Amino acid sequence: MELDSNVLKRYFALIALCTAVAALAAWLAGIYLAKPVFRSRATLIVGSGEKYGEVESAALLDPNSIKAFSELVLSNSVIEGAVEKSNLSLAEKELQNSIDVDIDYDTGVIDLSVDSHSAKQSKLIAEAFIQSLREQAEKFILNVGLYTIDAPEPATVPVNRSAGLSVLLAAAGGFMSGAVIAVFLNTGAQTAGMISKFCEKTGLFLLGCLPSAEKGGFHALCSAASHNSKAEEPVKMIRTNLLYLLDKSGDKKLMITSPLPAEGKTTAAVKVASSASGINKKVLLIDCNFKSPALFKISRSEKLSKAEKLRSYRHVNGVTVKHVESLGIDVITHIMLSRNRTDSGLEFLRSNIDALESAYDLIIIDCPASLPFADSLIISSVVKNVVIVTDRRKCTGRALSESVNGFLKINANVLGLVVNRMPLKTV
Repeated sequence: MELDSNVLKRYFALIALCTAVAALAAWLAGIYLAKPVFRSRATLIVGSGEKYGEVESAALLDPNSIKAFSELVLSNSVIEGAVEKSNLSLAEKELQNSIDVDIDYDTGVIDLSVDSHSAKQSKLIAEAFIQSLREQAEKFILNVGLYTIDAPEPATVPVNRSAGLSVLLAAAGGFMSGAVIAVFLNTGAQTAGMISKFCEKTGLFLLGCLPSAEKGGFHALCSAASHNSKAEEPVKMIRTNLLYLLDKSGDKKLMITSPLPAEGKTTAAVKVASSASGINKKVLLIDCNFKSPALFKISRSEKLSKAEKLRSYRHVNGVTVKHVESLGIDVITHIMLSRNRTDSGLEFLRSNIDALESAYDLIIIDCPASLPFADSLIISSVVKNVVIVTDRRKCTGRALSESVNGFLKINANVLGLVVNRMPLKTV
């Protein structure tokens, strides 16, 4: 997944909205949730003279004298005096951290700012600090005066020192979140485009796309409500395409696999089988995926009494099958195959597939992934028709190409591809 200029242009409104919402949320949090900070400012000038408080009587000092005066500004004696004069229960360190002094060594102008959680308190601290500084200057430095240009005033609007940084960081986080969402939304379109090009290049049939599975796993698949949902329409399209291709080839059986594990081939097999039973087709689903069997979960999802479970088993042309009433299909799980002492289901298929084919309209074999395991390639020697299911989140051209070429080399008939876990609105 890549964030290129086309994705940015296509989802610009979404990314801008996420950025604006994040920045606004940080700004509001700074105002209403963070403790407000009020800043009182004052402007002073240090010069030569004996009278304090009148700027007109001040004469400029040389830079060395101003630097000497600056050493007195935040000295312990000045801070102690400010604490005493403010009559506030503040520690000296706390008061010192609340004061910021900037001195221009060329002109002697001093910019003083005091931050406090109270507007009145910030002004009080500023006044106490100026008074203490004047007294200490008068005591220790001769012929130097501290004059007031702008007296301290209480702040009317709170300011937070880190508010701007918080908003900036939040905006960056919002932008990244919007970009991630945009890339995620764009992945479906990219996958569909890549699959279409792959099918055009190889001449394969794109059977259709399946939306993300319902919550609840096999229990949701077995519920009657799922057959009436909008998500069932893509399944009907895949079912119709498969039945047409099988009828055209004069065959009734197919195997479903995927390039990699956990791409949704079992879910696709169950949905197609159930959909075919909905149009009065006799369907058998066989679990030959001994590496990661899953069809046995169907029987567990049905709440049946012991008697009902026993009655669900029956014999079809000498083969034991289990009927799943909620789906209207028969299944043969990996456990039932194991009792027949088969080798990954291959010997069972060779011995019984013809007899089963005469009793059913459609036989679907659920097989392991084709790239990590050879089972699917071996089974395709008996069941020639192959359907490949791929997860749009894992889909790569290389994996698809290797999987398809593996079956074509042994003369299997690849009916087409099914893309799984596509967003419902793009299906």
